[in-house]
This record gives sequence, C-alpha cells and structure tokens, in this order.
Amino acid sequence: MQLKFILVFITLFLFIITPSKGQDIHFTRYDLQPVMLNPAHTGAYNGSIRVTAIYRDQWANILPNQFSTPAITLDAPLAIGLKKEDWIGVGVNFYQDRAGIGKLSTTGFSGSLSYHLALDKQRKNVLTIGLSGGSVSKKIGDISSYIFEDQGQGEQSLSTDASGGTDFGAGLMFTSKVNKTDMVRFGLGVRHILPIDYQLTSNGNEEESMQINIHGDGSFMVNPQMDIEPAIVVQVKESLFLGYGQARLAYKVTPESDFRLVGGLGYRVGDAVQVLAGVDYKSWRFGIAYDYGTSQLSPAQSFEIGLTYIGKIFKRPKVKEVIFCPPF
Repeated sequence: MQLKFILVFITLFLFIITPSKGQDIHFTRYDLQPVMLNPAHTGAYNGSIRVTAIYRDQWANILPNQFSTPAITLDAPLAIGLKKEDWIGVGVNFYQDRAGIGKLSTTGFSGSLSYHLALDKQRKNVLTIGLSGGSVSKKIGDISSYIFEDQGQGEQSLSTDASGGTDFGAGLMFTSKVNKTDMVRFGLGVRHILPIDYQLTSNGNEEESMQINIHGDGSFMVNPQMDIEPAIVVQVKESLFLGYGQARLAYKVTPESDFRLVGGLGYRVGDAVQVLAGVDYKSWRFGIAYDYGTSQLSPAQSFEIGLTYIGKIFKRPKVKEVIFCPPF
C-alpha cells in the first residue's frame, strides 16, 4: 500500500517536468503556509488553534531584501457540522509581497471558511471544501527609483495610490488515513476567481488572472523512528506554469521522542534545486528552505524561514460529585 502511493507521487512529478516561468506568490515551504495554497487547509489538523508564519527572500544573493514576502495565518477547527464526525474551519490570512527597487508592494488580507465532511465514523477519509474572500492591493512605494528612457518624464504616468479589489478563492481536498501511521492528501485550490484590475499607470492597467493550484502530499512510516514525506505542487496561471516535487525524511531521536529532525530535497522544474531542513518538537514546527537557481538567472538564490504552532485546548471533564452516606 505504501509503495502504491509513493509511485503516485513519482508519476505526478514526472508529469510536471516541462519548462516553467514566473508565477504568483509561492513558497518552497508551502507546508508552513498551507491556507494560501488552498483554503480547504483551514482547520485541517489535529488541534485547537494554529498559527503559521513564513518569510521568503527571493534572489537573496543578488538583490537582498528587494523581493521579499512575509505571510501569517491564524486558523482553527470548530466542532460544528451536519454530523458529529464533521467540523468546520475558520481562519484569517495576511501577506505583503515587495518587489524591486521601486518597492512595488502587494498586500492581501482574507478570511477563509472550510467544511470537513467525514466519509466514515472514524474520520479516516475526509472530503473538504474551502472558500476564501478578502481584499488585495498594489502600491508603488518609490517612483524616483525607476529609470525611464525619457529621462524621468515617465514618472508622470505612474501613480503612488494603492489600487486593487476584492479577491475570492475556493478549494477541494481529500484526506485519507491509510493506516495508523500513514496518510495521503490531494487538493485543488483556485485563487483570484474574479479578475482584479490594478490601475498603477495613467495609460493602462494590469489584470490579475485566475490561478489554479494542484497539490498532493503524504506521510509514510519507514520504521518506528523514520517517516518519508513526499509532496507535489503544480501552479497554473494562464500560459504560465510552475511545478515542483519534494521528499523529506523525518527522524525521531528515539521511538518515543517528541523531537524530530527533518531534512530533504526538492526540484522546481526548470528553475531551482530546493534544500529543506527543520525541526519538529511537540506542537512546534520550524523550517527553512534554500533554493539554488538552475535557470538563466543562475546562480540566483532564495531563502525561506517559517514557524508553525498548533495549540491544543482540552476541556476538563465534569465529574459528578458522589456523596457517601456512612452506615449507622
């Protein structure tokens, strides 16, 4: 059974090996910001509340701090559903992407809602639908930093006012617990369902078109101390395409330990080799990623650092008082 699912991931990875181009905001460590990939991830975990934060510095060795993206998400599952096995998830997300010497910033804020439909009483198979809605805007921070062919006259056509609109997304996801130790998950998310027109110039506009995210990941126990975690992500936006595959190994110091060392490799097709590392300890996950460019921009390098915390709040059981009457 494990081999079957691993072969599925390998097949998907071979399928996406085609030339890739630039793309919407993306993270190598998408597992540290899953709700941005698919709103169906909202509340899809074992716990009471989750906080995820990540920071990406694109082309850090060439243009440090000029292409950067911080993002943070807060989400929680709620025991509300049509059946007692079902639940809903609610969350909020904020990100800000900054690009270039002109400090062109893209700021997004959204809320997300998901419904997790358990297909059996043990919740081994769960089908999830997710929705997101909010706002996104772009703004030029420093017009004077741009260089124009007409010796500066082009500045008159640029605007420093923010421009944007309402942003909607949706997603589906299927999660299956193969056995007590293994699981697989596949999903489809859509961003920018409605086109967004940005008017940053006086003589034209830029349109943000729909993006489709296809993803799959799993966790398979190799032995009591080691797990393998493969992942596939495909992003399609008009004629642009981005795809990458990853494989991580998670190693416990002892079979009973709450401390795991995580490391692995990935490949973003036609663009970069990914080096992954991190530590899991109880409710915390810390991760980093290093991308080494293999495209024409090589040796462009990128760096990510992220953190996830899952809090668990358990209700104290109500114990009925029992009064013992001594016999007389």
